Amino acid sequence: MRVINGYGYIDIDEIIDKVSHLKREDIRNINIPNSILYGYKSDPNKLFNAKFNHIIAIAQYIQQNTIYIGMDIGGKNYIATSTIVRSKTYIDKSKEIEHILKKYDNRINHKKYDDIVAYSKLKTSLTNHISKNIKDIVKRNQTKTVYVLGEVPNYRNSIISLIFDLTYNVLQRKIKQEDEILLINESHTSILCPECGYKDKKNRTKSNGFQCKNCEFQHDNNDIVAASNIANRAYKKGDFKYGEV
Repeated sequence: MRVINGYGYIDIDEIIDKVSHLKREDIRNINIPNSILYGYKSDPNKLFNAKFNHIIAIAQYIQQNTIYIGMDIGGKNYIATSTIVRSKTYIDKSKEIEHILKKYDNRINHKKYDDIVAYSKLKTSLTNHISKNIKDIVKRNQTKTVYVLGEVPNYRNSIISLIFDLTYNVLQRKIKQEDEILLINESHTSILCPECGYKDKKNRTKSNGFQCKNCEFQHDNNDIVAASNIANRAYKKGDFKYGEV
């Protein structure tokens, strides 16, 4: 069930789910009498008959207290993550994925291993490395977080597809109960300026940096720019557009 207002759409079913997980601190900070909020928390279905301004207040609070983390996955450098304004970032600089893929290539070209054994070892090594990184990423975020995985529809690189699927599976196991995972089309996020919206292949520098040819916005890591654009793209598809994330 969705309710429309001047800001956009509110999914009542989603609000019901979120209210059941409200903490004491959340209840104190929402502009609704505590006794009423505790009533909603103990029986969230009461929200179907709640005052409209109560639904709006809860929806606004949830949105304002949510962090969007864009996740840009690669092959050589496994992952870069960023909030919309690039205030909180993470980069895997270990080159471990590159090392794992080289070992896989060596195995499938060696008589000692058959393809099934080589692929099994590949998945195990990738899963271990991905788990380590995802654990580090998740533990940094104490508030409600939406993890936005950038994906390319119909991507034909089987290894990147495997890394993407393993990342999604590990995220599902590692995130907090109140967190979410979204998938978003990441097309052009690496060449799109996050400040002015100008899109040009020349925005990417040869040293994997970013320099907008229109507004001269600069960043030393293009993967972080892509991750911030992924987060922003998901945020703009949301129901509310309040504040910065």
